[in-house]
Amino acid sequence: MRAVSIALTIVAAGAAAYVISFDYRRRNSTEFRKQLRRNERKHQKNIELSKQKELQQSKNELKGLIVQSLQEEPTSVSSAEEFEMQMSKELMKIDSFLHQGEKKYNDMVVSIYRLLVIHPMPKQIIEALKDNIPKEVLTLLNEAVETLPIPGYNATGTPTTVSEATAAPPTVE
Repeated sequence: MRAVSIALTIVAAGAAAYVISFDYRRRNSTEFRKQLRRNERKHQKNIELSKQKELQQSKNELKGLIVQSLQEEPTSVSSAEEFEMQMSKELMKIDSFLHQGEKKYNDMVVSIYRLLVIHPMPKQIIEALKDNIPKEVLTLLNEAVETLPIPGYNATGTPTTVSEATAAPPTVE
C-alpha cells in the first residue's frame, strides 16, 4: 500500500511540475507562445478539412443513392395514370421516411428528388412539402440538386429558363 501511495505522489508531483513549467514558458517565452498559436491554427485547419471531407463524402453518398434509384426505377412517365401512380408512391415513401426520423433523411431526399424529376413544376412540390419536412432534408435536397441538376429547377428553388424546364430529366452517369 505504501508503494502505491509513493508512486501516486511521484506522478502527482511530476504532473504539477509539468504544469508549472508549461505555465512559466507560456508566460515568458514569445517563441513558445507562437508555437502554441501555430499548433492551434493547424489543429483548427485539420478539423475544418475533416469536416469538408465528411461533407463531400456525404454528398457523394447521396449522389450515388440518387443515381442508383434512377437506374433501378426510371422516372419516365407516358400517361397521366403512370404519373399519378409514381407521385403517390413517392409521397407515401416520403411520409413513411418522415415517421422514421433522421436515419432516413437520405432516402427521403431521394424520393423528393424523384418527385422533382417527374413533376412538370418542381417548385410546387417544394412549396407543398416545405412545412412538413425538416430543414436538414431541404438542405440535403439543395446539395443534391446542385450536384445533379433537375431541368426546370435549381437549388434556390427558382424556375430556370423555359427551354431548360421542358428538357428531359437528368441523365444518369
